[in-house]
Amino acid sequence: QEDKTVGIIMDIVTIVFILNLLKEAYTVACSAPELYMCDCVGTTIYCLNVNINTIPSGIPSNTTTLRFDYNSIAAVGSNSLSGLTSLEYL
Repeated sequence: QEDKTVGIIMDIVTIVFILNLLKEAYTVACSAPELYMCDCVGTTIYCLNVNINTIPSGIPSNTTTLRFDYNSIAAVGSNSLSGLTSLEYL
């Protein structure tokens, strides 16, 4: 019984480790200083409630989703999203 429990725990630890590796593999590189306050997961950038009033520059071109909920962005400039050819959701 004890060996079975240890085996199950090891399986769970292995699964968590693999999931963390997969998450890292799909993380957008948010190296631009303007994105320091945002969370980047996969090809989605979350800049939620971070008190910004313009869309930051330095957004990776492979970004598919941008979330700027609960900010003060009143207008989107004509060049703010240029180069984001994979963008599907704003």
